[in-house]
Amino acid sequence: MSELCAARLIEELIVLSRKTSLGGFDAAVTEARRRLAAEVRNAKLLALGDLFDRQIVTLGDRNTPTVFVDMLLRQRGEVISKASEMTFGDRRIPFLPVIPLTCRSPYDLMSTVYFDGRKGHTQMSPVTLIDSSDTSHEPCYIYDVEDGLVTLGASPEQAENIFESQERHGHTVAEDIALATHTNVLERHSLLSTGSRCRNVFNGVLTVGLEDGRPELCFTNLEISNPKSGSASYGTR
Repeated sequence: MSELCAARLIEELIVLSRKTSLGGFDAAVTEARRRLAAEVRNAKLLALGDLFDRQIVTLGDRNTPTVFVDMLLRQRGEVISKASEMTFGDRRIPFLPVIPLTCRSPYDLMSTVYFDGRKGHTQMSPVTLIDSSDTSHEPCYIYDVEDGLVTLGASPEQAENIFESQERHGHTVAEDIALATHTNVLERHSLLSTGSRCRNVFNGVLTVGLEDGRPELCFTNLEISNPKSGSASYGTR
């Protein structure tokens, strides 16, 4: 229990103990814990709702077509409810909205990634990109997102083994673009999209990073590692 939660519990106990006999102290403890749990849950719901709304605003500011924003908005209640029942570790993002390549081209998706005011780009043709894992064909949310720090310096092949042992899922390129759109991850490291492949390159894996200070989508090799690259992952969708 955090110091703040412990302090709130003590406050509740003091208030309730003044209203009850010594024999009713256990009941007072139970009631204080119930009140505290309700406060914590409400605070968590408010924080998750704020995160959801800020992500929607970002998509609107980056000229995402209204039809896709509306599809995500309709999932608000479900997303917040699901995330509220989950526990997240340090540096984990509760959820991210993802618009897949079936809805928008890589050119359009990369245009939502900004770094120091510079808009992302790619020269890769949509026909060369393929997801190696099952993904949604409509805008959706992924949960319990880790931004790639855990696998920093590991090759995509090594990262895949790590994810398998952790029962987690490596990001597709659309999921990495979403991560770069809604966070400042590219300030720290580039992203290796282990869930996608470059169709016309042997062992080609897609990567989202900076080229001369501008966000760029390109490709690298499955077996190559880079100390400034990591593979992001999520727990569930």
